[in-house]
Amino acid sequence: FIGIPTFIYMHNCVPYTHGVQSIGFREIAGGFKGSTEFDHAYTLRYGAEKAAIFVGAKGRNYVNQGHGWQSVEAPFRMAGTVTVAYLKETTYICYQGNGIYKLNPSTGQITPVVLQGLNTSSLKGITAANAYLIAYDDNTIYFSDPTDELNFQPTLSSGAGSESVLQIRGKIVCALPIENGFIIYTTTNAVSGVFSGESRFPWVYREIDGSSGIQKPEHVAWTSNYAGHYAWTTAGLQSISVQTADLVFPEVSDFLAGRELEDYVGDLRLFPGNSAMNSSAGPFGEFLEQPVGPNQLLINKLPETLEQMQIKVAMISSRYLVVSYGLLELTHALIYDIGLKRWGKLRRKHVAVFEYFNLETGMGLAKKTLALLDKSGRISLATVDSASDVDKTDSVVMLGRIQPMRGQNADLLAVESSIMHQTKGSLAVIPSLNGSDYLPEIKPVIVDAGFNKIVHQMEIFGRNFILKYSGDFQLHSIQAVANITRGA
Repeated sequence: FIGIPTFIYMHNCVPYTHGVQSIGFREIAGGFKGSTEFDHAYTLRYGAEKAAIFVGAKGRNYVNQGHGWQSVEAPFRMAGTVTVAYLKETTYICYQGNGIYKLNPSTGQITPVVLQGLNTSSLKGITAANAYLIAYDDNTIYFSDPTDELNFQPTLSSGAGSESVLQIRGKIVCALPIENGFIIYTTTNAVSGVFSGESRFPWVYREIDGSSGIQKPEHVAWTSNYAGHYAWTTAGLQSISVQTADLVFPEVSDFLAGRELEDYVGDLRLFPGNSAMNSSAGPFGEFLEQPVGPNQLLINKLPETLEQMQIKVAMISSRYLVVSYGLLELTHALIYDIGLKRWGKLRRKHVAVFEYFNLETGMGLAKKTLALLDKSGRISLATVDSASDVDKTDSVVMLGRIQPMRGQNADLLAVESSIMHQTKGSLAVIPSLNGSDYLPEIKPVIVDAGFNKIVHQMEIFGRNFILKYSGDFQLHSIQAVANITRGA
């Protein structure tokens, strides 16, 4: 064969040790029909083993403690950017310009928290570092008494105080925790605050070499216990530690900074598109339907009125870097497996990707913690399981282009695949007579099916071929048999 066949396209596929496998979705929380207010997902921890999922939902304050969504009453309807900080077995919630709150898990109420010596109506957000509760506005960092995180009254004995950080070069967007300190992200650069051990001057600030600005807090993946964050910045994707910011995955940065999104219209006729959303949300989200034609890989362009795609970045289980993107809303997500150092991709409409825990034990299971929240409140857990309640019908990978000899046509006779589900998985062959324009796909017949392999037989003529796998599969070996036809 000419060269090495590679992945032409995929979605709802992730890498595994020996190849690539399909991924499906299990619904673990239902949504509200007609609702469009769910936006971000935050994990609220209270105690060593209990957790809840919190969604601000434009002030409606939904909480899921393992028994479905409940709209939690608050002193008043709050709206604005939400940040959270976990400190001393309590998660504090900050509504920008509306104060600090916490969830009472017993009563299910959100109650206000009074910070002594600080006007919370002017705060943009909060975080936690070491034993300190950290608050910030556009230009100033405020830190609490380490023995009482609610005391911000600056005295020599309390250790609380505030600082206008000289190293920041723009407005503060957010501050996020890191080992032994926190990182301040601004519209222009990033500055680290490292704990000094000195109670009167607890933080040593340093501009991070090579750092660039961010636009939104959700452009930073910070929930792992690594010594750094991943961030979508004005320079592209960066890995940011307390000392340096390094550009990573430039090919992904170039794609996200572009204005085109490639997508596949297949047997399910699902197609995100860039037009208005369908009012009826199916199991795949509110995808539009498009007629299936010979050219099933289509390019969608970003509207001229928008500067860039919608983007969010998340870290899941200290293993998966997830970069969500879409034209008018989040429709896809690139997944980088830090252990395998390979990429996968999801296609499912969502508003947030977050790390899911068993809300009773506060623990997650390996490779079963990546959850997607959609705007109706539905939570779907991404999983490679083949159980009956897992839907893998919208998984697809295209491998090619297979051509036995340069300048020669061929008859593709058989393909042996390991492993593919006999009834829930399928193979189709997309042939080309000139090497670039492709004919409608052809589905071959199964002639041999075992536990570890399936053999398809066919007789398809063409210059080269693409193998399209869909449904339930776990591919680690593919063998194709072809007969070369002399003459162009």
